[in-house]
Amino acid sequence: MADDGQNRTGGMVTAADVVAVVARRHGLSPAAILGPNRCRPLVLARQEAMYLLRHVLDWSYPRVGRFVRRDHTSVMHGVREVERRMYASGDYCAEISELFDGFEASRLLRFSRGPMVAGVFRSVRAGTGPEPP
Repeated sequence: MADDGQNRTGGMVTAADVVAVVARRHGLSPAAILGPNRCRPLVLARQEAMYLLRHVLDWSYPRVGRFVRRDHTSVMHGVREVERRMYASGDYCAEISELFDGFEASRLLRFSRGPMVAGVFRSVRAGTGPEPP
């Protein structure tokens, strides 16, 4: 499925770039992440990809769902699960933060961390914050 972003030479991050980064992080193929398999390692990687597509590319839940071939409610669940894991583990939050920083450092995309993302990073780094959702 095509996305609106340009390729790396065009200066914008694409959905394929996001999925490729997550796949590399987990030692999986992008096709496996987008495939139908529901084994735990693939589900966790797919949830991270959905989270990043939602926040890095600022896509709606239905649009993310169309790209990963899932219902928008599955995307909502996946994004919440990543946020829950970020609240629960400072290490995990730092890992996701590094992914964001990688996109930022590459200057391929100018994005603003939404209120939820910024709040999670600030609270975990400060050692404070609300209870996990």
